[in-house]
Amino acid sequence: MVLSLLCINLNPCPSLRIKKMHTIRPYRINTLFLSDLHLGSSSCHAESINQLLCSIDCKTIYLVGDIVDFWAIKRRGVGLVESHVEVIKTLLIKARQGTKIHYVTGNHDDGLRSLLKAYPFEHGLTNINLCNQCNFISKSGKKYLVLHGDQFDNQLKWDMLSKSMVALNIALMMSYQH
Repeated sequence: MVLSLLCINLNPCPSLRIKKMHTIRPYRINTLFLSDLHLGSSSCHAESINQLLCSIDCKTIYLVGDIVDFWAIKRRGVGLVESHVEVIKTLLIKARQGTKIHYVTGNHDDGLRSLLKAYPFEHGLTNINLCNQCNFISKSGKKYLVLHGDQFDNQLKWDMLSKSMVALNIALMMSYQH
């Protein structure tokens, strides 16, 4: 597939500033996994993300949690800067052009989880599936669970606490034996 980029609003990669017509051959891949982009935070590298998205042609994109950082947006009290909006525009354009996008929620975009409770997106938007977890089936047929993992944070803290308590009890028992 040859992608022609024009300097108009329908540009497949809105952040690219193109003065004349160029022909770009995007790198073709089946699946792209992106996680923890934190759009809305000052530490996000939106230009690099958009450059990557514009350089590929893929069938499926998995956005695996913390894509939009609502915590940072709330803390800073401002919306998304233009370069961050451009990433979202690029993703929406790719979805409109046929790329299947799975947006798996994370802890920084957990506001979307309450939206999912109120309105499950079983059928998604145009090629966009908003979910808390989903499956990925590899070319070899192996099935993988795709989730952000923050759901296990409390469990990990509890496991660490319980292991610490066991270690403390063993240390106390050993000190009493001497």
